[in-house]
Amino acid sequence: MPLLEDILAKGYFPAELPPCFTTTTFAAACAFPNGAPHGFDKPAMAQLCNFSLAKAGNARFRRRLSLVNPINFFQIATVVASDWPVLERHMGTSALSMSRAVYRPNAARALSHLSYTPANRVDRQAKDRGTAKALLVADISEFYHSIYTHSIPWALHTKPIAKANHTMHLLGNRLDRAIQSAQHGQTIGIPIGPDTSLVIAEVILSSLETNLRPRIPFFRGSRFVDDFELSFPDYASAENALAILQEELLQFELRLNPRKTSVRVPPVVLESE
Repeated sequence: MPLLEDILAKGYFPAELPPCFTTTTFAAACAFPNGAPHGFDKPAMAQLCNFSLAKAGNARFRRRLSLVNPINFFQIATVVASDWPVLERHMGTSALSMSRAVYRPNAARALSHLSYTPANRVDRQAKDRGTAKALLVADISEFYHSIYTHSIPWALHTKPIAKANHTMHLLGNRLDRAIQSAQHGQTIGIPIGPDTSLVIAEVILSSLETNLRPRIPFFRGSRFVDDFELSFPDYASAENALAILQEELLQFELRLNPRKTSVRVPPVVLESE
């Protein structure tokens, strides 16, 4: 399975690690025809290995990254690779996302962002702001750290179906269990760094967008992971959308970051000096 091998080889370690750290030999050891080493297909509980990285531009604040136990990561990657068409189709429902996970066999990472570069985002923001009278800028508080693993099946299958069916027949339940096992049963937060976590994030936020659209009559905008910018024809519409966004996030046990969320009146700078 080429996607599984690429996730194991290029999507295991966080991108921030130096190039001398690789998992290509790990992927080769798990490759077909020999398959995974003995025991890799059995349920296993393990702890994450966490480390911190200084944030760009401000070394006083650090970002926590995670290394997943090899057995657990193999199991998570296997679920993602086996059901990739379903996950890809689900993420494709988002009209806002510039960070949707896509598989490019020859890319540096196994699963990379759809089209995001700083220039791409500025171009899209400029177009969306062209006729806007108000902007809603929003950011989810501690997004990866606060994802509730049970919200994965909620996003993929709807909350009523997921609450009524706890079997492993549901893709969301298989992902939920695999991620919980990787962090010793913890249901709050997902590993930060592996490519598979980008998939989980985009699955949840694509469902959030599906829930938003019937409730918000008109908006344009973009999203890069949990960073939203939505454009509206008037200030009242933007304020109403903020209230609805907060309500819908609570359905997934998520909350906005008040320091990074506001309604703004254009003109607003596209990039800081």
